[in-house]
Amino acid sequence: MSDKRKWNDWNTRKELSREGWEVAKQDSIKFNSGSETLAHADLKLVVSWYLKQQGYRIDTEVEMSNGEVDVLAWTAEDIIVVECESSPTQSVVSDKIARYVENEPPRECWVLNVNDAPQELHNRYKWVAEELGL
Repeated sequence: MSDKRKWNDWNTRKELSREGWEVAKQDSIKFNSGSETLAHADLKLVVSWYLKQQGYRIDTEVEMSNGEVDVLAWTAEDIIVVECESSPTQSVVSDKIARYVENEPPRECWVLNVNDAPQELHNRYKWVAEELGL
């Protein structure tokens, strides 16, 4: 990793920390301490893998003042959140966006329905790519 990229990563991590996000120094995949299902954990991993391939730093189960996000992905130029939910209602989606994007550093929050994701791994990866549109 170049010195410029290290510097940019450090500055972005510092900005996230100032805003109350507890971000690891390295890419980090963690399990939810609650009732996370295998399907949920699997989708979170596929999302993380996809975003890593797009050049993002990855941290999962990131705590902040308004809750805990499934996936926080960031570069020096962009910060996004992805939530993996089982059959989310519109009120759940609206709540996630209000908590994690409005007045916060991330520019976008996607809420992916675990139940809509294909079972086959390759198709799941393609589905994530299409849903996120990056």
